[in-house]
Amino acid sequence: MARREVLVEEHSNASIDNVFKLLATTSTWSNWTPFSKVERVVDSTLDDKNDLSNFDKVGSVKELTFLGLKSREKLISLTEPNEFVYTYLKGGFEKLLRNHRGVVTLSREDRGTYIKWEGFFDDRFVGSGLIVKALVTPFIKKCASGLARYAEKL
Repeated sequence: MARREVLVEEHSNASIDNVFKLLATTSTWSNWTPFSKVERVVDSTLDDKNDLSNFDKVGSVKELTFLGLKSREKLISLTEPNEFVYTYLKGGFEKLLRNHRGVVTLSREDRGTYIKWEGFFDDRFVGSGLIVKALVTPFIKKCASGLARYAEKL
């Protein structure tokens, strides 16, 4: 099956620290993404399932709601202030893709922060990735743009 890539690039006049802080804090996501609701979900990989402070750490799972549809993503890696890596676990797209990995990379620029948001995944069946790419690219663009603009307000 084909390997697909989604690439979105954005610039923010905000500092890399402000951009990273928003990206790495689940409670802010509904302020700058198209998601109407973002909830933290207990994940079995966390040491203390009752410790809510762990939900923005590696291994945490988030349930994201957009237009009433829910999906789940797991935080794979977090390297302050440069990288946020996640994987898509379940939701509507699981029937269309496999082996998803999302990578948000932040780099310092003279006047702010460069945001590179990438998604990599395999088709579940021939051509399914083209459908996902067509639907996800504008959505990720809104996320990256929202992150850039919202960070500028901090």
